[in-house]
Amino acid sequence: MSLTQSHISALYIALFGRASEGAGNKFWLNAANTQNLSMADIANAMLNTGAAKEYFGGNLNTDEKFINHIYENVLGKGAGIDKEGKAFWINKLKEGANKGFIASQLLKEALDPKYSNSTDEATKAAHNLLVNKVLASNMVADSIQNVPNSSIQNALKSFTDINSNISSTLKANDIKKVIQDNKGNLTVDESKLDESAKQNNKVKILSQVTGKSEDEIKQILPKEDNPSTPDTPTPPDNPTPPTPPAPNPQPEPNPNPPQPPVPNPEEPNKIVGTDGTDHIRGTDKKDFIDAKGGNDFVDGLGGDDEIYGGEGKDRITGGDGNDTIYGDGGDDEIMGDAGDDTLYGGDGNDIIFGNGGNDTIYGGKGNDKIYGELNDKLLDGGEGIDALLLTGSQIDLGAVQKNKIKNFEILDLNKGSYIGMVLKNLTPQNVLNITSNKDTILKISGGNKDTVILDKKFTASADTSGLDANYNRYEGLNDKGELIKVDIEKSIKTVFAATEPTDDADYIQGTQEADIIRAKGGDDVIYGNGGDDEIYGDEGNDIIHGNEGADKLFGGAGDDAIYGGEGNDTIEGNEGKDKIYGNDGDDTIKGGEGDDILKGEGGNDTIYGEGGKDNIFGNEGDDILKGGGDDDKIYGGEGKDTIDGEAGNDTLYGNDGDDTIDGGEGNDEIYGHKGKDTLKGGEGDDKIYGELSDTLLDGGEGVDTLILEDKEIDFNTLQADAIKNFEILDLGSGNSNAATLRNLSPQNISKLTSNKDTILKINGDDKDIAVLSGFTASADTNGLDANYNRYEGLNDKGELVKVDIKKSIKTAFLSDQPTDNADYIQGTQGADIIRAKGGDDIVYGNDGDDTIYGNDGNDALYGGKGEDKLYGGADNDVIYGDEGDDTIYGNEGNDTLYGGDGDDEIYGGEGNDEIEGGAGNNTIYGNEGDDNIYGGGDDDTIDGGDGNDFLYGDNGNDTIEGGSGNDTIKGSYGDDHIEGGEGDDKIYGELNDTLLDGGEGYDSLYFNEDVDFDAIRDTLNQKISNFEQLHLGYTGDDTVKLNNMTAADIFAMTDNKDTILKIKGDKKDSVGLKGFTKVSNDPGVENGYTRYESTYTDTSGTHTIKVDIENPVHVDLVGISTP
Repeated sequence: MSLTQSHISALYIALFGRASEGAGNKFWLNAANTQNLSMADIANAMLNTGAAKEYFGGNLNTDEKFINHIYENVLGKGAGIDKEGKAFWINKLKEGANKGFIASQLLKEALDPKYSNSTDEATKAAHNLLVNKVLASNMVADSIQNVPNSSIQNALKSFTDINSNISSTLKANDIKKVIQDNKGNLTVDESKLDESAKQNNKVKILSQVTGKSEDEIKQILPKEDNPSTPDTPTPPDNPTPPTPPAPNPQPEPNPNPPQPPVPNPEEPNKIVGTDGTDHIRGTDKKDFIDAKGGNDFVDGLGGDDEIYGGEGKDRITGGDGNDTIYGDGGDDEIMGDAGDDTLYGGDGNDIIFGNGGNDTIYGGKGNDKIYGELNDKLLDGGEGIDALLLTGSQIDLGAVQKNKIKNFEILDLNKGSYIGMVLKNLTPQNVLNITSNKDTILKISGGNKDTVILDKKFTASADTSGLDANYNRYEGLNDKGELIKVDIEKSIKTVFAATEPTDDADYIQGTQEADIIRAKGGDDVIYGNGGDDEIYGDEGNDIIHGNEGADKLFGGAGDDAIYGGEGNDTIEGNEGKDKIYGNDGDDTIKGGEGDDILKGEGGNDTIYGEGGKDNIFGNEGDDILKGGGDDDKIYGGEGKDTIDGEAGNDTLYGNDGDDTIDGGEGNDEIYGHKGKDTLKGGEGDDKIYGELSDTLLDGGEGVDTLILEDKEIDFNTLQADAIKNFEILDLGSGNSNAATLRNLSPQNISKLTSNKDTILKINGDDKDIAVLSGFTASADTNGLDANYNRYEGLNDKGELVKVDIKKSIKTAFLSDQPTDNADYIQGTQGADIIRAKGGDDIVYGNDGDDTIYGNDGNDALYGGKGEDKLYGGADNDVIYGDEGDDTIYGNEGNDTLYGGDGDDEIYGGEGNDEIEGGAGNNTIYGNEGDDNIYGGGDDDTIDGGDGNDFLYGDNGNDTIEGGSGNDTIKGSYGDDHIEGGEGDDKIYGELNDTLLDGGEGYDSLYFNEDVDFDAIRDTLNQKISNFEQLHLGYTGDDTVKLNNMTAADIFAMTDNKDTILKIKGDKKDSVGLKGFTKVSNDPGVENGYTRYESTYTDTSGTHTIKVDIENPVHVDLVGISTP
């Protein structure tokens, strides 16, 4: 399926948490659909750009950080949510899955239309929110073409603001208003925005991302999500057509009709820069821009622009339209963007991108690097040692017109690209066409995924003069009999076009008929083309393409890559580490010996791993997949797959569909995933990951473990024999899912173990709950692990059944009335008053405005729906307000308190509490102790109280007061009001915050964005005050620039003329001071700092203002630069 604008928008949201601009969306969409790239390919390419690396810095340098980032952007799940799900994907990364694949899979799942009908409101809202964000990104891409020139954080701020202000309930016109309200300095084409709002809707978005028709999507979605259509009016019973009026007589023609005015040619908008560093933005009409000297940044935007960079290292973007750009002097970077552009590098070592359209590119003087396409009108390297980088996965030099590509010394196949490129018809004459000089030796660079097909006129050259050790040289005679040479990087797969197979590396093309091709030695490249072909690779690391037809393909010895193409193919890898792709059709694939990668792709495929540790992917269709004798990994993909691990310690994934999986021999791991699966462990100590909705979960022989992925597990609902032959039940210890086991009775334990003498072991952690019925504590400690408690009871047959439950699991006994033991108490659907007693109780209020008292013990209290009042009492309690405007008191102990949905009021009380407000406008008081408080998604009010607290506002316009103690405060998103209060506080702020006040003590302000004090000086005194220290950047990876800082600015930030502001940073940061001088030999300066001073005059007089700046920071003093 070709990618669409919505796919690219979804990737912008998942990877960068922002809406996409038009130029970027179009660039990636064009790359995808011209190079036949998948969503995962594009995601990887996005993450590997220099801009992405600059944007993220080190923030995504671990698998855990990356998965948390994607979960937050796609599913709205923060760092502490769904740890089990995240652990699954983190494990996938550690097993070798790439980040692009992970991001695309999560997006594919989250955008499944079925979630529009989910009965779980949170799931439905998360799905609708993501769809609305994609819709918003499409509208932004249609109406805002480019990212402004600025630091990357500032340039992208409006795009992230738009994304973060989208909600799940908005319609297209509401989203249009969000874009208009958060556009900042961006230029919005209002007419295009209006049109995009009309054209985009949920049905269209889901149709694009799933490939289903809009009619199919409408059948899935609830009525309220379908675009409204007007009712068809009912015609009258006997309609009578009206009588047409008599025609008016036509007027006589005017013998002298007025002539239309002759239009004047469009006058360009003229913009002239300076000899300094200019940031110039054109208009959407025709511009004439002369940037003159300096290292300039120029964006022509729309229109047919004429742009001159002048001297200096310029960065010029043409934007839409047929632009003409001159880089002139200096090492320039020129991007033509959309339209048929004419680009001149001029002097210097330039980098030039055509970027779409039929462009004409001249490198000029210097060693230039030109990125072009075969459809460009002209690519001319000019003077110097110039490199050409052509886009596309297949380049046929035989199809290139003479003089269309010339004056290049290097042809770069984009070394390091994950795609790989095939360069065809490399003849001596075509090499001369590229170099335009018979004495120039063309150098071709690339990587191990690239292939160069040499004409048979070339042979290995004995000339090694000037030959790089990493290259091989070939020579041959061109059409005039001149000797032409080419150097090809050794990592590139190099083959010779051949009509008959040889023992060398051959390139062999079949016909459109049924061919039989038997290659010989060498690393061959073979294309069967049309017909039902029979191809034998024989020895060597061969690449075989069956293409169309029902082909029979045999790799032979060596590490082969085999592609079935269309048709029902039979493929055998034979010996070696082979990579086999069935492509379309119902294929039969056998890996043979060696550690193979086998992918069925489209169709109902049958795949045998055979020998070696294989990775097998069924992909689409109802596949039959068999591992063979070693430790294999098998992925069913979509469809009703049948998977047999056979021998070895296998890892088996059913993925989508109602799959049947048998582990076979060995200690296997089996994951059913979606669908009503049948999962059998077979022999060995297996781990099976299943759900209560699965058709069968059978551990088989050995000590088998069942890991249930359900949150609510009621054993009374289990059908007989649906779950059997397990010795261990694991609730997912260490993941974020809190599982509740209900009706854990002796009879139900007998169902799971299928053996009255088996003592079931239940693993979990302190988030999990086990509700026992019919059990008592057992005196039998024979073989009991010290970390477990044993219980026993009689089943329906009177047999004694035992169970060992890990001590970390919260265990309670089903109870009608509170006792001093660990009780499990359920409220009614009305307004309950429940007073628990001693013991570690579990209490559910359910619906209604409940009042619950935990009293003594480490209690777990759940308010349920309604406006509840929950009191933890003594000890370390866990309290969930759930839905409604709840009031929660942790009281004594180190409590964990969750407000849930609604405008909650939460009091931590004594102890070091962990508090999360959740959705709604919450009011949170930490009270005593060192508390960690998280506001949630709306406008929260947070008071840390006593102690060294960590306070995090999260989304919304929050009001945060640190109180006493050395607090750390992060407002995060929104326009926050932050006061540190007493103590030495750390405050992380942004310029959009309404107040940043350090309060009493030695307080530090952390900034992560560039600041021009000339732009904010009017509001500085009301916004920032009472700080003694300023940190440049949140982490060591940030780059922060402070410009035009005066003594008045520092006085405004410290509110004390005697306070010496200390600025900390590193060599990537810079500070521009106005009116300051450097102070030498001041004994009061800390080692590693330099002091600067200036004067400030107000109504009370003239004051000396001092600032100490850490030495690695770059400082500018009114035109005087010091390192």
